[in-house]
Amino acid sequence: MSEEPKKTSRDQKNEMNSTCVTFFLQFISHLSSIIQNYI
Repeated sequence: MSEEPKKTSRDQKNEMNSTCVTFFLQFISHLSSIIQNYI
């Protein structure tokens, strides 16, 4: 029982990390498209 909350908190952390990574990748692709437009 005591292990469950720990697991969920870890899952939450992983979720946040994946969200950050996704946002970062989107930002990079957006930035690269802007650069391509300027070149």
